Amino acid sequence: MAKVLIIDDDDDIIDNLTMVLEKDGHTVQVKRDTEQVTSAVAAIDPDVIILDVMFPQDPYAGFNAAR
Repeated sequence: MAKVLIIDDDDDIIDNLTMVLEKDGHTVQVKRDTEQVTSAVAAIDPDVIILDVMFPQDPYAGFNAAR
């Protein structure tokens, strides 16, 4: 199955996504901010990234991480 990286600051979203994805056999890793996101992605080497684009400390953090 797929390795999924969730980058989000909302615990409810993280918990719900993790529950559904792990139930289907996927491996889930979580990052709660966008700091050092490129090195985290390189280290985890996910098949899929689920990225929140709005973070309270920086409304553009998710957009910048996507770039």
